[in-house]
Amino acid sequence: YDGPNTAGDYGTRVAVTSSDDVVVVGDSGGLVTIESVLIKFSGAGNHLWTRRHSSGTFAEVPLDAVLGENDKIYVTGQGGASQSSFITFCYAADGVLLWDKLFEASSSAGNHRATAIALGPFGTVAITGRVPFTTIKYREH
Repeated sequence: YDGPNTAGDYGTRVAVTSSDDVVVVGDSGGLVTIESVLIKFSGAGNHLWTRRHSSGTFAEVPLDAVLGENDKIYVTGQGGASQSSFITFCYAADGVLLWDKLFEASSSAGNHRATAIALGPFGTVAITGRVPFTTIKYREH
């Protein structure tokens, strides 16, 4: 993958779906800033789709991803103003954005980042991260 900018493209997570497709999550230099990128390949290696996700004019760096029910792709990481927020978003297996959340940390210490994501029953999505140590929970529905 070669994104629209020469700032670099980096894969950070990879997952295999229930239908043997491969999903790669990473970050890529965009036209304005660094953006999250999701790329899906068939089990035979054919490119199926690419999606770029941006928090606007601020850099976005995905640090963890997990596949859920119906091969939904959940991603979390660092983003927002001055890299001080948790970003979390979910894409359907066909690449349609289902939702995204931005958690603004209350501390002004900076460099907040979500570092791990887990899924629970009943649409629960849990994210944990640092500066300060923070854990949040969302409900999909």
